[in-house]
Amino acid sequence: MQIDDLRTPENKDVLFYVLTGILFFLGFIRLFFPKYVTNIFRLFFQTSFRQKHAREQLFQDGLASFLMNLFFILVGGVFIALAALRNSWFQSVDFWLMLLYCCGLLAAIYIVKYLVLQFTGWVFNAKDAASTYSFIVFLNNKMMAILLLPLLLLYAFSSPDVNKVLITIITSLIILMLLYRYIVSLSTIRGNLKVNAIHFFIYLCAVEIVPMLIIYKVLFNFVSESI
Repeated sequence: MQIDDLRTPENKDVLFYVLTGILFFLGFIRLFFPKYVTNIFRLFFQTSFRQKHAREQLFQDGLASFLMNLFFILVGGVFIALAALRNSWFQSVDFWLMLLYCCGLLAAIYIVKYLVLQFTGWVFNAKDAASTYSFIVFLNNKMMAILLLPLLLLYAFSSPDVNKVLITIITSLIILMLLYRYIVSLSTIRGNLKVNAIHFFIYLCAVEIVPMLIIYKVLFNFVSESI
């Protein structure tokens, strides 16, 4: 007679409560700021971002904007932390510690990005273009977080085979959202700045994509050395 070891299922209670909290957080924003959430969808699918009055409708409610940015940080941080643990990028790392690192890093990246954009706009006397581009970036992030949340729920509790498919879908969605942001940003700021598609793409790679990858690499090396 062959005796197999008793199977101990993975405890996902912490992950369940974290994701439930994020869902309640989004519900709180939707309940108390319904017009803001509606304007996010309406403006995201709008053909032109040049209309200042449409942007000002979202700028007027700073608290709702802050909460939605925090929602993006939470969704992105949970996904990165979960992907790191699922793919065994680190050994014996506490989920809360990994989540804290990922959320903190994501928040730091976009705070620095916002400050750099504002400083660049001031230096080159292109404040309106910098403000418009910043608005598009953060609007894109908010919409991305909303679209990623149901996929994140599936990714958290699905089998490894299903997760492989979900990772492909999530990666494709992120790439499409970034491509959409690139096209919309280029078409919008081209009216204020004399810039072509190649120069703008070089800017994205040199100022946004490469530094972000380097920062993530430094973070992962730091976490690996500290455990």
